[in-house]
Amino acid sequence: MAVHFYPEVLKKVYEKEIPEFLKHPKPYIGREVAAKVPDDILLQKYIESILFYFDNPSIVNEEILILKLKELILLLINTKNTPLVLQILSSLFSPVSYTFKEVIEAHLYTDLSQTELAQLTNLSLSSFEREFRKHYNSSPAAYLHNKKLEYAADLLRVSDNRISDITFSCGFNNAAHFSKCFSEKYGMSPTEYRLSQKE
Repeated sequence: MAVHFYPEVLKKVYEKEIPEFLKHPKPYIGREVAAKVPDDILLQKYIESILFYFDNPSIVNEEILILKLKELILLLINTKNTPLVLQILSSLFSPVSYTFKEVIEAHLYTDLSQTELAQLTNLSLSSFEREFRKHYNSSPAAYLHNKKLEYAADLLRVSDNRISDITFSCGFNNAAHFSKCFSEKYGMSPTEYRLSQKE
């Protein structure tokens, strides 16, 4: 089961009073935006109670929804993954500003143009290119192209995904172009590379 929290939902749930655990979360070093929480009896009982409301939607109102969300949050912050859960919740409640490198790392395997990446970092295209070289000692085009091909090689080694799927998940929108670029970097086609790694 996956649960997604949104900043506007948390603000609605805690619009009258911000709980202490969101005001002063324990420090956690990391950039994770998701946490896997071990299953336990309390969470199982909570899910059972939610299913009752799904079966009886006519009795659901906003106060019940808020109460059930607060209950879920309290259960989650008392799991083995508490520091990470607190970090995620507090970052949603008080969104942080992202650094240049965080924006780049988050979009390494997309097909965004340099202009679009520059917009995400609130820089003009020329300023973006200068900032990129300062951080990565490379042009944006060369660096991003290389990272996508390295990621593709990793996927070919460790997964059984179809090459067409790998093409798109690495930010290439054309299989022939991907195969050509891969061959130029690794000296063999993606299919040959996968076979050579298995051998």
